[in-house]
Amino acid sequence: MSGNRAVQLTKQRAQQQQQYESIKNKIKVENASTLQNINNKFSTASDTLEQEFRQRTVGLVSADDFRKARQVMEDNKSTEINQLQEAEKKLQADRLKSRELKRKHIASSLSFQLDDDGNADDIGSDGPSTGKPLLPLSLKLKDPSVDTSFLPDKVRDKELSDRKEMLSREWLERQEAIKQEVGFVPTECNSLMT
Repeated sequence: MSGNRAVQLTKQRAQQQQQYESIKNKIKVENASTLQNINNKFSTASDTLEQEFRQRTVGLVSADDFRKARQVMEDNKSTEINQLQEAEKKLQADRLKSRELKRKHIASSLSFQLDDDGNADDIGSDGPSTGKPLLPLSLKLKDPSVDTSFLPDKVRDKELSDRKEMLSREWLERQEAIKQEVGFVPTECNSLMT
């Protein structure tokens, strides 16, 4: 039994050694390719075009061949610029599209959805047909399930100050009414006189 175990362990050790060697070889290949490509990482497109132009023009005999090679290089450069501009336009279009999708997503998460025109739907809100005024857009966009009582709100502050004024006027009117009442205070003197 112990001999069987030893054979299994040696086979397992050999397998591990092979895996180690294969991983080691992969790392060597990756490092070798990255060392060769390090110059490419720091070169610009114009440098590569110039190098390509130099390679094409080495050994040319006539000026016409040189002009043709230069024309090919300029054509390549202009097509590359056009491709970059088209890619930039596509990128801007994608950004615009993603912004639009994000806006629609935000609008769909609100309690009152916006139409494509940006107007709020009047479904469920009081409109002119019921005789009640429409809510301002800022109130329509608020989610009523979120507690915002701790945030400053001009409308809520104005309603609170109006209510305070109304209550103070009401209290003053009651005080004036109490002052105007003619009161009879019963005393012992009054009861003796009668």
